[in-house]
Amino acid sequence: MDAYRRIAVTINMENLQQIRDEIADVYGPIPEEVNLLLELAQLRIMASKREIKSITTYGLNLVFSFDNNHKKSDLKMFDNVSGKIRISDEKTIYLQLTKNYFEPRTLIMVLRKILGEKNERGKQKQTIQ
Repeated sequence: MDAYRRIAVTINMENLQQIRDEIADVYGPIPEEVNLLLELAQLRIMASKREIKSITTYGLNLVFSFDNNHKKSDLKMFDNVSGKIRISDEKTIYLQLTKNYFEPRTLIMVLRKILGEKNERGKQKQTIQ
């Protein structure tokens, strides 16, 4: 239970990787369910770096709620994703996707693509393993 609590409260990728390594050291191969939990924590950390308070679904929409008013530059994160963007208010952006995007693994890949940070050469930074 301590590992689950630590995953829930970690605020950076380095700590999340350390938790992953500790789980693997103690318990062996990480089960798919725990991997999913680690991936969701990773997305939470990535979202918080972009000042996104929450990402929820509403019908066929992903709803991005920002801590503060979103900036025009925030729209760039959607450049490489197909879907229709609708700005609801200063703190909310809707991304309408087709139904096939809402399969859990596909949705995680889409969110990684949206939230991923670029390094100085414009390549996607690596995620935790």
